[in-house]
Amino acid sequence: MDFRKKLLALSVSAMAFAGVAAAQSPCITPTNNTGLPNILRVEGTNDLATDVVIACAGPNTLASGSVVVQLNASVTSKQVSPTLNEATLLINVAGVYTQYPGVVSGNQVVFGGSTGVTFPAGAYTLEVANIRVNSSALAIGTYVTETVNVYNQGVVAFTSTGVGAPGQANVGYVQQGFAVPNDLANGIGPATSVVGPYAICQPNNTLSFTITLAEKFGGAFKSQTPTVNALTCGGAPCTETNGEQGSFVGDTLLGNVIDTTAPTGVGTANSGTRFQFAYAGIPSGVTLYVPITVVGTGTSAPLTFQLTASATGAFSPVAASVPATSGLPAGYAAITATNGTATAVYEVTTTDNTVPTESITIPGIFFFAADFATTALPAVTVTVTPAPTGSTNVPNFAPSSNPAINLNAWSVCQTSLLFPFVTNQLGFDTGIVLANTSTDPFAAPGGAVATPGSCALNFYGAGAPTPSTGVAAPGGSQASGTTNAFQVSSVAPGFQGYLIAVCNYQYGHGYAFIEYDLTQGNGIAEGYLGLVITGTRGQTTPEALNN
Repeated sequence: MDFRKKLLALSVSAMAFAGVAAAQSPCITPTNNTGLPNILRVEGTNDLATDVVIACAGPNTLASGSVVVQLNASVTSKQVSPTLNEATLLINVAGVYTQYPGVVSGNQVVFGGSTGVTFPAGAYTLEVANIRVNSSALAIGTYVTETVNVYNQGVVAFTSTGVGAPGQANVGYVQQGFAVPNDLANGIGPATSVVGPYAICQPNNTLSFTITLAEKFGGAFKSQTPTVNALTCGGAPCTETNGEQGSFVGDTLLGNVIDTTAPTGVGTANSGTRFQFAYAGIPSGVTLYVPITVVGTGTSAPLTFQLTASATGAFSPVAASVPATSGLPAGYAAITATNGTATAVYEVTTTDNTVPTESITIPGIFFFAADFATTALPAVTVTVTPAPTGSTNVPNFAPSSNPAINLNAWSVCQTSLLFPFVTNQLGFDTGIVLANTSTDPFAAPGGAVATPGSCALNFYGAGAPTPSTGVAAPGGSQASGTTNAFQVSSVAPGFQGYLIAVCNYQYGHGYAFIEYDLTQGNGIAEGYLGLVITGTRGQTTPEALNN
């Protein structure tokens, strides 16, 4: 028995095959089914129910009939062709299988059609395989039940629990499958790590954010083809719960084939479980890079996500595309943005269903040059959902209302300097020095990026010039590593009050020098450092000075 089924053994073993009893005919005595019900993802629209297996010892007195399977959930088994559904009834006589495709209608599947099912005279095994259901339409904690009825000339000859005694097998149990970031409806907070906000004047080619996904039960992440693990399910290797494909498969390339004569496409899956990352608000001049392969938790078969080109269809690998001179890590690919939106899709290619809750952390890099923009930019957002939705693919998932996650934002490169008292009244004047210290001896990381820029002066007090704000500091653009000295009287004659200089470069500092009649014997002078304003005035962040 595989690990995830062990977790539910105590709670559901008594209900796994309710009402199983010996029938009047020895050929309807069930000896086994595949065990506890499969755990079905509430996000899924075509998750696999447990196969029902009934062994008949013989002799059998019923030569033919039709087999009708009734469930309490909508059946969504894949239509392989206009006349062929993947839901299959198998009659097994000593290892030789006879197949009967099903006809799906709502909550039931009919096998045998107009010709009927031929029952062997001796011992045989009846197996109902590849029943998929829309578990997204059911509440978490719901059991999916299945009843197998055999009809002869329109009359119930027997059911899965005996003649005339309707019985139900529990073939599914609905649970939340995935813990995606910001899924607040299910009590899951943000599972992200974000650098920033970035300064527009500084380039970036290193980690910007990480997003962590997890499964809510072992086996919710599934690869396309089941991986045989070391555990046993009824004496056979466990395979049915860690792959999206069914147990009866008609494509020998996929493996796990019971009978290679099964029609092509029966029981197959288009892919493993996929997740779509929908990004919005990527600024022009910024390129998103994500890794093509990510490895998460797990031991014998570590959880592996691979970047694929589309949410639908077969796996389509994406090649790494890192420019040689970018300094970006190898193994990343650029995700093209159109009008600020971009989509990355990852597929589960390896998973270990012996791990109760696997998780994986996917990093991303926003790559941009210095000064790619001139104004502050809002945060990029991403919405993470299982994929695809609204398709005929296996697997397929219901549309999600997961909220968007805020990632990195960009702030302008700016220093605000407060000079609390300046004057050029009554014979006084004030000298101002602005220093652009974005050139320094410190290497990366931690060193500044040399950035030129200009300062706007804002006067508050008596005799302020007109206009009083946004007055250009003398000297124009100031190179990194230089100082700019001027007197207040040159830009605001007759002013007394305070001054805020807003410089569009980082690491700015200032000095004020108040003087009176320095050329006279009784002249005086006083100096002080300008105060660096950090935080956002008028907002929830308190103002801090000289931090």
